[in-house]
Amino acid sequence: MAGRHRLNLSAEYWMPPVIVLAGLLVVPACSEGVERAPVVTRGGTVELANSARADSEEALASLGSQADSAVAEYLALVAAHRSQPDIEKTCALVRSAQRLVPLLVGSLEKQNAAVLSMTGGNVASGSGARTWNALSTQIEQADEILVGVGLRLGAENVYGYARYDEIADLDSVEFNAAQLLRAVAGAWRDPTGWPIYVDQQTDVSGCWNPGALIGPITEVASAWEGAPECLRNSVEGAIDLLVIDALSEVACYCVTRDQVLADVVRLVETAGSLGVSHARSRLDASLVYLRSDDAAFDCGEH
Repeated sequence: MAGRHRLNLSAEYWMPPVIVLAGLLVVPACSEGVERAPVVTRGGTVELANSARADSEEALASLGSQADSAVAEYLALVAAHRSQPDIEKTCALVRSAQRLVPLLVGSLEKQNAAVLSMTGGNVASGSGARTWNALSTQIEQADEILVGVGLRLGAENVYGYARYDEIADLDSVEFNAAQLLRAVAGAWRDPTGWPIYVDQQTDVSGCWNPGALIGPITEVASAWEGAPECLRNSVEGAIDLLVIDALSEVACYCVTRDQVLADVVRLVETAGSLGVSHARSRLDASLVYLRSDDAAFDCGEH
């Protein structure tokens, strides 16, 4: 079947041979007389792979060698963590998830674009629907198998994010590390792909509400000091980018101008307690924009 890439992991971090099939990761059918090997799935549990799942899927395209290598590295780290867990492996797994997500999303976005181009955007019926459903199923199954990585197919885009809460649920993650990972996970909305500071109003748009991020960042701040340094270093950049994005200059804000002005100041102050400095450097420019006539306010549904 086209699009298969067999990933043979090292003996040190051994797992069963894995096939990456356009976003679907499965253990191949085993030889007669050989028991099916376990695979690591969501929540760190072990399940038997259903080889029929691979046979029923169409191969749309390869993920590409770079994404395949990142998947192999990630699965190896999950296996290593399960075998001999320690905080350095937890931190390495977090960093690997962060690297893997954009690679997977980039590859799957190309497949999504190809499907839309091939079908003329008609994915509601006929062969277009079958092709679209095949891609959707593959993304769902990759999301299920890659513990710590979230993938969703939206109306127009593929969404991907690190599932820090799932990494926290792996066996023997240190308590303080798990607390921080769960707090960081709360700063992202699952499973829609929409940021927590966007109130969705249509399939493709919504109004901006930076204040919605204050509570989640406060939870992160509460867990910050007790968490291992390597983990703080691993998630600091993601938090920084999230707060910076919340400060983006957009056309329409959900609440009043005064409320948004107060919210962005409080948000940056809260993030500043984590040592997130880039967001603070954006505050002055954000306040100037919010006081201008370029933005609209009170756009939320009443």
